[in-house]
Amino acid sequence: YLLNPTSSIKVSYNRSKQYMQLLSNLSLGLNVFDIWFPSTAHTSPQAADHYSVGYYKDFNENQYEFSIETYYKKMTNQIDYKNHAQLIMNRYLEGELRSGIGRAYGAELSIKKNKGRVTGWFSYNYSRAERKILELNGNNFYNANYDQPHAISSGTNLELSKRWSVSTNFVYATGRPITLPIETYRYEDQIVPVYGSRNASRLPDYHRLDVTFTLYPKEKENRKNDSHWSFGIYNIYNRHNASTAFVSAELEDIDVIKTKDNSAYQKLYLFGIIPSVTYNFKF
Repeated sequence: YLLNPTSSIKVSYNRSKQYMQLLSNLSLGLNVFDIWFPSTAHTSPQAADHYSVGYYKDFNENQYEFSIETYYKKMTNQIDYKNHAQLIMNRYLEGELRSGIGRAYGAELSIKKNKGRVTGWFSYNYSRAERKILELNGNNFYNANYDQPHAISSGTNLELSKRWSVSTNFVYATGRPITLPIETYRYEDQIVPVYGSRNASRLPDYHRLDVTFTLYPKEKENRKNDSHWSFGIYNIYNRHNASTAFVSAELEDIDVIKTKDNSAYQKLYLFGIIPSVTYNFKF
């Protein structure tokens, strides 16, 4: 609904069904057990009702944009692995599944600057994603695998000269839920974990800063192609963002996760600082 030439309100509703099911076990943080399979007599199609409402505003002839949006999503026939599921070399994997309902809700605030020597954006997102699955977590709601309540994203682009520009991208998110042991004991020189509630713990918060310098060619008349060089650094301060955590007999201090009960677990991370050089062209 157009309130005036520069502001509007949008309301939407969407109902969807998904007949392809995704089995995802993030215990390794690598999605190595991701499996897609069609709905069967034992796994009904997933359904979702999505409601959203948002307000959008432009300022100074579209130089600035502001928006705020809220949403609520109700889901049925959600699936998850049962406790102590056997995942590897199991011909009857459907027997390891349980089904239930889910819900997700949140709000997003966004500000953009589209014109000028300096452009950029900032967004903040508060969201929750929860599941209630039969036989899991005492039949109560628990955090879904991708539940990350707080997320911040910001970026800037600065024109240093006619040929050079620099851009930055910063990302922050609450750590992903994970099921960590509430205690451990030794049996025949092996560490045996005892797990608590589903997804009751969290990995450390995720954040990183990327920086890219871009070099454009000298201006020439009748140029038939458009090209530029990019020199970037991913995760410039070398943050060790954890993909997962596990019990280890030998802990390295630099990558240890300590919990409220003073337990310590080794974390696994995939990428540290990564430099890059790319050449881009259009013709």
